[in-house]
Amino acid sequence: MFATLKPWSGAWQTGLKEWNVLTSPIVEEWKAEAAVAATAQANLNEARRILVRLGRKRWGDPSAARLAALNAITDREFLEEMAERLLDANTWDELLKK
Repeated sequence: MFATLKPWSGAWQTGLKEWNVLTSPIVEEWKAEAAVAATAQANLNEARRILVRLGRKRWGDPSAARLAALNAITDREFLEEMAERLLDANTWDELLKK
């Protein structure tokens, strides 16, 4: 943006002539980190979605407090353990206890 301001446009073009301004190792690293974080978040969301769907079929709709408790869980391994416990639990509260 600043490179387009006159009278500096020519100086910017000359100064950046040998630079690859289309890619940046730092930006690529940030993008890779963001992709990993987005994938991890998507996996958590999917695990929660499945738990809610199966729990809903078994015990009906969870209360807002139970949904909030489920959404607060950020440990994917624990969510996977909950999926196994769903087979033995008798209530939402049993499923959600740690």
